[in-house]
Amino acid sequence: IVAPVNDVELNEGTIIFSWDLIEDADSYRIQIATPSFENATQILLDSTTSETTISKNLSANEYQWKVKALNSEYETDYTTVNLTIIE
Repeated sequence: IVAPVNDVELNEGTIIFSWDLIEDADSYRIQIATPSFENATQILLDSTTSETTISKNLSANEYQWKVKALNSEYETDYTTVNLTIIE
């Protein structure tokens, strides 16, 4: 995870999510939930991309986001991060 890091507070608006390139990964699956995956009231994003960044407009709330790397033969575990968006 490059950004946003765990337990950071950011102002509402467009948030850029980024992570490190994983060797041999063909794609990455990113998910964003509010307030957490365990108690999700909404899944805001569930996407697969070949990029190592994605942006999403978020309003004030508590969120968790997670990402994992994939290829045709394996996938990593998810890395999960807590995030607070403030007004």
